[in-house]
Amino acid sequence: IAGLSCAYALAQRGYAVQVIDQAAALAGASGNPRALLMPKLTPLTHVSEHLHTLGWLSTLRWWSVWQQDRRVIEPSGALSLHTIKNLLTVSKLTHYPAEIVQPQNATQASQTSHCPLTTDALWLPQAALLNPAELATIVLAHPRITLQISAVAALQSSADGWQLHDADGTLIGNAQQVIICAALDSNRLCPQLPAL
Repeated sequence: IAGLSCAYALAQRGYAVQVIDQAAALAGASGNPRALLMPKLTPLTHVSEHLHTLGWLSTLRWWSVWQQDRRVIEPSGALSLHTIKNLLTVSKLTHYPAEIVQPQNATQASQTSHCPLTTDALWLPQAALLNPAELATIVLAHPRITLQISAVAALQSSADGWQLHDADGTLIGNAQQVIICAALDSNRLCPQLPAL
């Protein structure tokens, strides 16, 4: 999802983009049938330094591009339930606007979810379901985007940017810029960087 999103954003700005995946687009965890787009909020005074909230705000802007296409994004809202592992501190969220978060007691949460609940919750009205397969279909149909199935084993800097090699050392391709969206494999592709 991250790679497809980057590819689409660049292609929309006029760049030619090559997506390289070792098996297929969405072969990893992004290949789930649906992805829940939902924020993990922090007190409003800490938003500028909270990666999850900043990511959520960026996602809101990103999916406005797809908002008209219900095949890609399905507005659904989501309830975040108060549990031992998800302790809701409602007082820290009081300054958020209602279109971002609405605290609900168990009765309200039961009405929202249409099932009996015995716990308080946060209603996140802008949460949505993403259909990764539809996203991939649309993104990979873009005239400036090509998909190459190759297993990149190493990146090497060159005078013109980067060289991408497979496990045998064979050159897969050259690129001026490389964006790595490989989850845990990112460290393998960039061993010079500190481990995440």
